Amino acid sequence: MAVSEEFSREAASLSWPDGFPIPSPRYQEMDHPTVPGRSPGRAQPGVGMSDADSAWFCAWEEYYLADPSTNAERAVENMRKLRGLHVYQAAGNDGTRAFYDNIINSAELGDAGLVQKSVQGCSS
Repeated sequence: MAVSEEFSREAASLSWPDGFPIPSPRYQEMDHPTVPGRSPGRAQPGVGMSDADSAWFCAWEEYYLADPSTNAERAVENMRKLRGLHVYQAAGNDGTRAFYDNIINSAELGDAGLVQKSVQGCSS
């Protein structure tokens, strides 16, 4: 399965926050082995799923930060769901899981610091 198809399938299976449409696949060019400057081939299986999961998590972080007093509970509830997704379960190592756990745990405590830092790594 092409990365963009994998991304789209995973993204469609997730519940996105209000006002955050499902983004386009970020690795779409990897589906096309003739892109100038790129070697022929395809991305590893799971890359599209992981990217969709990461984009989804970023959307919930941004939703949280948009209005923490109103959005925190719903955002944290959804951010916890990352622990059941591909990027955490299959693609993540102990360091990756600890990274996400720290963000979720701090958001649960009402501390937006790690969420703000993490969002800086999100690309739109």
